[in-house]
Amino acid sequence: MDEETSTFTSGKGQHEVKLTGGGLGDDRGKFIDGVHQYVQTRFCFLQESPYSEFSIFDVRHLPRNDGELYQYGNEEITTLVQFFASVLSDEEQQNIPRQWPLLKAALKVNRRLPTNTFIANQLVQEGVGAEDCKDIHVLMRILLTISPSTASCERGFSLMNQVKNCKRARMSGETLSSLMRLNHMEETLMDFDPEPAVTEWITSAKKRRHLQYSSKFTKHQVARNLPQLPENAEPPLLPDLMPESSSDED
Repeated sequence: MDEETSTFTSGKGQHEVKLTGGGLGDDRGKFIDGVHQYVQTRFCFLQESPYSEFSIFDVRHLPRNDGELYQYGNEEITTLVQFFASVLSDEEQQNIPRQWPLLKAALKVNRRLPTNTFIANQLVQEGVGAEDCKDIHVLMRILLTISPSTASCERGFSLMNQVKNCKRARMSGETLSSLMRLNHMEETLMDFDPEPAVTEWITSAKKRRHLQYSSKFTKHQVARNLPQLPENAEPPLLPDLMPESSSDED
């Protein structure tokens, strides 16, 4: 049987799949059906509440009739506010339904804009009525945090396995959560201020903490091991860890 080659190209021509073999006429349909079923299964949660309610921010769904526009999205906004009430302040919960008509007016004015451009303009305070819709922008930011993949969760599990290894089997969940949060922090060591954390650690103990200071190194020896400071930066203040000369001990 002669080999047959079929090529599948995406609408924008960015991805191309080639299949080579005999009888690709039947396999082509199976391949397309399999991809379609996988996509439907993978993103089926977007058709469920509350994720489906976020579609009201899509300018393509905006009705053209003023009567329908008046009722458009009112129930969805109420559902979103109720679902995300735990992360919304009382003021935001009250103002979001009031600001929704203003945002609908902005949607109508910017009907020709792509949805992502409209949302971006609103969040950077450049769109029509953006300053009057600051509370409803919180819902837009929640929309942008919904990830279409589980890559971030998988990275979190990998990090958890690194933090809580076989030698740390007795680590509590609270400690693990704190260490993982520290690993996710993007603040550099030079910008990190440890004083609040140290103060919390000292004062939050049920019993008095007995601190033991090592006198192995002098402050000048410690300073030589610090990372290189940028130009014009003031060096950190180091305590006297031990006397610098024998004359000070007498």
